[in-house]
Amino acid sequence: MTEWKIERTPYESEIDIVSDGRVIAVVEAGEDKEDIARLIVSAPDMLKALETIMDIGDKACRDIARVAIQKARGEE
Repeated sequence: MTEWKIERTPYESEIDIVSDGRVIAVVEAGEDKEDIARLIVSAPDMLKALETIMDIGDKACRDIARVAIQKARGEE
């Protein structure tokens, strides 16, 4: 899986999310844009963590992880 990174733009109102040198998302103006950008960048790592929980977690953890994974994959 390719890493997603935050890249500042010359425009203070935007933050780019970049993967393999390409912009895959743009977070626009707002006081919480930094938080939103960090959350987007962490999504692949969070999905990987949830998939790991499916292998080693107890049933309650697996049930919660399963729902989150389905949402991430658009399967809900």
